[in-house]
Amino acid sequence: MLLGVPVLFALLALQNAQAAPVSLSALQYAGTGCSSANVSDVDVSKRVKTLSFNKFKAGSAAGQLRATCNMALPVTIPNGYQVALSASFKGYIKGDGRLVRSYGSSLNPNGASFTSKLASVRGKGYSQIDNVSTQWSACGRDSSSLNLRLNSSIQVLNNASSMKVDKMTVRLNVRPCR
Repeated sequence: MLLGVPVLFALLALQNAQAAPVSLSALQYAGTGCSSANVSDVDVSKRVKTLSFNKFKAGSAAGQLRATCNMALPVTIPNGYQVALSASFKGYIKGDGRLVRSYGSSLNPNGASFTSKLASVRGKGYSQIDNVSTQWSACGRDSSSLNLRLNSSIQVLNNASSMKVDKMTVRLNVRPCR
């Protein structure tokens, strides 16, 4: 039996609710699309943050064909637990472009990478959800610390195209060591 995305997120939320006290804090970000002056950081919960952007744009009107947003999330992992990041992106595409994401950590910089090619002749909103549950950290020992990383970029493929990221939601998933 196949489970839908909402059911999987509900199961993840239940699993996270029973896990150790780990939370996102001191989110650090940099890039042409997410300088501190143009990002609104909203705490949805201790394990979910939603970022709203007003300059994560690419296209001739934006003055750049590519924009980036790179994040570091310092996390302390309690003994006996593992953590992983997942994220969702919402935005707009007109023409041809791509959304590129890579996940990693200070201990494993070469984690999962995704590229989504997006296209719309007239323009449309898009939503992209990444489930990176295969990229779990090592088991925490004596409150291990590491930086989780999420690097993202958008790129238009010609001068007539435009693209933007309006919102990004970052989730910290936690589970007992396996």
